[in-house]
Amino acid sequence: MALFLILGLDGHQETHSQRIKLMDPHCESLRALQQEGRLHTVGPLKASDASDQLVGSLIIADFDNQQAAEDWFSIEPYNIGGVYQDIKIIPFIDAQEFIANQGKK
Repeated sequence: MALFLILGLDGHQETHSQRIKLMDPHCESLRALQQEGRLHTVGPLKASDASDQLVGSLIIADFDNQQAAEDWFSIEPYNIGGVYQDIKIIPFIDAQEFIANQGKK
């Protein structure tokens, strides 16, 4: 398995109502990844520190390959519900352990 960063950026301000409407199935799809031990982090993106407006989502999860990540996301409720306008699915390397051990001999 490999990590993939999935970035979905909202298309317009009206997506807030779609986010609310699709919240339960969206969380169910993420919970399934979590229960399989494949979800590393997930969360919404805000417009700014002073704003509560959500402008997208970030998901980092394990998939067998790029195609498997794309296949999973193709049926993700926020994606098929039209919340996202711009989508990126990119291989990701978690470097936390490397950084923690860098310089230690």
